[in-house]
Amino acid sequence: MPIVLTLTGVALFILIFPEVFDPELSFIRSQLISLDEMTSPLWVVISQTVVTLLLAPVLNLVTSFGEEFGWRAFLLLNLLINYGRKNALIFSGITWGVWHWPMILMGHNYGLTYPGYPWLGLLATLWFTLSVGIFFGWLSLNAHSVWPAVFVHGAFNGIAGIGFLFVRGSFSTLLGPSPVGFIACLPFTLVSAYILLKTKD
Repeated sequence: MPIVLTLTGVALFILIFPEVFDPELSFIRSQLISLDEMTSPLWVVISQTVVTLLLAPVLNLVTSFGEEFGWRAFLLLNLLINYGRKNALIFSGITWGVWHWPMILMGHNYGLTYPGYPWLGLLATLWFTLSVGIFFGWLSLNAHSVWPAVFVHGAFNGIAGIGFLFVRGSFSTLLGPSPVGFIACLPFTLVSAYILLKTKD
């Protein structure tokens, strides 16, 4: 599901900004030429996506477990006791985003020169962590285990940057093509909004 939602976000970003779409997959093509490879760039994207689907959850196990243990297994459950399921999902997503703010201020994800620095970057981070965090938290609560969120987080980390293979030119990462942008994050936002709508304390 993280792969489907991420690719949907990439498609939405390209649909809104068709001028950045790179149908030739120039970056991959240039790499293949430098290696004297005759493989199709599209085949590289497809094969890497499949490998990511199969291996990323395992390869990213240690880092994603560290985050998920803190945010979902510890924080979310403690918030749940005092604030109920819906509020716990929201508050944990906000806390996760605020925790990232120092890195955003240093230029992580969006750089230092975008219009509205740093406030739009901080807002985009909250948008992202709420959209993704509610989904991850819902997985953990319904499975009564942190492990589904760990594996989904690992898969997400492996696929999040795939959109950059399909674009070229100048664009703002505040909007996409990775899910940390407002537009590319919309599929996750819609899923999490639906989760909140159906969640009862």
